[in-house]
Amino acid sequence: MNKKIIFADIDGTLFDHETGKIPASACEALRQARENGHRIFLCTGRPLPDITGDLRQLPLSGMVLACGAHIIAEGETIFEQNFPTGDLKRLIAFMQEHHIEFKLEGSRRNYLTPLAYSLFQGIFTEQPDDSELARAAMADVGMFPFSDIAEADLGQILKLYLFSKDPSALEALSQALPPHIQCFLYENMERDLANGEITLRNITKAAGIDRVLSFYGDCGLKDTIALGDSLNDMEMIRHAGVGIAMGNAVDALKENADYVTKDIADDGFAHALRQLCLI
Repeated sequence: MNKKIIFADIDGTLFDHETGKIPASACEALRQARENGHRIFLCTGRPLPDITGDLRQLPLSGMVLACGAHIIAEGETIFEQNFPTGDLKRLIAFMQEHHIEFKLEGSRRNYLTPLAYSLFQGIFTEQPDDSELARAAMADVGMFPFSDIAEADLGQILKLYLFSKDPSALEALSQALPPHIQCFLYENMERDLANGEITLRNITKAAGIDRVLSFYGDCGLKDTIALGDSLNDMEMIRHAGVGIAMGNAVDALKENADYVTKDIADDGFAHALRQLCLI
């Protein structure tokens, strides 16, 4: 069979937040797929500093990061588009005025407001709050308090992640954005917080797929397979040769997918690769 490029979202697709790990079946499926000659890319909203732990051990050909703003193929950065500094400063001012917590996601460092810092500390470290050990552990994964940011740091920011106890504040921000910036607001309320993310409109996972194809030059869109679960996966699911929604995906994504696999907790990722005869 023709060799394929598999583009896999992370959160809710490969990484199960209920268990805090990648299902063993998904790790084995990726190993087998790579042995069978298929290329494997993470295609995620996460920036590079958030690719930690077991994700680093996957048999990857590369990564489409920050919803397509940063692309690495065969160990080489082939594309990076940072958020315009002027737009970023205006967004920060709006968020501070409307009490929206945020995480500025960069190619090298992330900067987080206090609530966001606390939330991600619970994910990435086991250190107690406000300890020097906690700050050191967060720094090791590229996460720093927003109060530490310097002017020069703004230039490496790729996208923003948002949190608010008031969903209407995020709606107001979404409505205030200029045409070249887009906002995804998610239906799920994590820890009683509405959440979403902001990217440049020309930055998408689908555009990231095209850039990867251009880099290799030996395969076409028909040879691509995308797997996802969230709204920011919509364009890549529609765009790829085969778009697969996880069983736990939002309904809108399922409606646009070529195929809906099982839930992540029911070995859905491995099931999809078997159904496509990739493993």
